[in-house]
Amino acid sequence: MALGWELFGKLSEMFDRKCGSSGALGGNDFGPSGGLRALENWNNEPFVGPGAPRALRLGPRWTLGEC
Repeated sequence: MALGWELFGKLSEMFDRKCGSSGALGGNDFGPSGGLRALENWNNEPFVGPGAPRALRLGPRWTLGEC
């Protein structure tokens, strides 16, 4: 490894159109107005967690020497 400066970069999630990190099918007990529904009127709806966002990271790195 040489001494000196180095430029690094990382590009993440550039071409993903749809992404999710988790998902589940669960009972939704809330109605359209936000109130609670009776148990027999619950809907099964998908719950999806958001995935990682697009990111571009650039930066300098200074190397002091080998350890």
